[in-house]
Amino acid sequence: MNLRSQIILLLLLLIALISWCVYTYDYDLSLNKNSATIETIDTKPEENIQNIEENISEDIHSSKNDIINSTLANIEANTTTNIIDNEQSLTDNENINTEENLDINNISDEIQINEISTNEIIEPLITINEKYIRENNEQRIENLSQETQKLQIKILDILKKNPIIFKSQSNVTTKSSNISINKIVDILNEYKNIKVEVAGHTDASGPEALNEQISLKRAVNIQNTLIRSGINENRIISRGYGESIPLVKNSRDGYSRKNRRVEFNIIQE
Repeated sequence: MNLRSQIILLLLLLIALISWCVYTYDYDLSLNKNSATIETIDTKPEENIQNIEENISEDIHSSKNDIINSTLANIEANTTTNIIDNEQSLTDNENINTEENLDINNISDEIQINEISTNEIIEPLITINEKYIRENNEQRIENLSQETQKLQIKILDILKKNPIIFKSQSNVTTKSSNISINKIVDILNEYKNIKVEVAGHTDASGPEALNEQISLKRAVNIQNTLIRSGINENRIISRGYGESIPLVKNSRDGYSRKNRRVEFNIIQE
């Protein structure tokens, strides 16, 4: 029962109590009490009757005031108790809500900590030499997806078994190089979203500037071969790195058959 209902109920009880007191008051007792004084007063009937009525009215009024004051005191005490109880209930509810909010915050913090711990840094499957050039939207292989990195590893395995190599100071490939070129064409046809860099390399047998030119011609030669095989030219870019990124150590005179090569590096996915 709320506070408003309790107050209304107490007021109704007060009215009922007052009515009961009025109707059950023993007027005969009051009259007998005052009859003793009638004998001692003057023999003037009218004045005696008036005095008796005044005494009776005063007694009734006094009794009513006592009852009303007592009832009002009880109502005030009950009302104060209810207000205190309600305030205490509100305080308890606030404390409960605060504790629930703290629990929710703790749970959120635990979830965030768990998320951070699960988002661990994944090491790349493969990396590339820092000397390889990347421009515009091109990316290094270690920054691409795991699936693309696996595809790059597959390309490296193909070139390891059948490297695309050239005769000294030439951009003409050997016959065995065609095996790898055809496999690269198949991969590009299967994965139409990737873009590759054709990287040309030389050994250190000639002047550095000349080797850079030769390496670029080798890359362009392979690029044209891929285009003739049906690969979109926008998916291929060619660069010459000369002798700057050797695959193996050159001989004393700077010669190395393995360093005269072309590589395919995925630069977009």
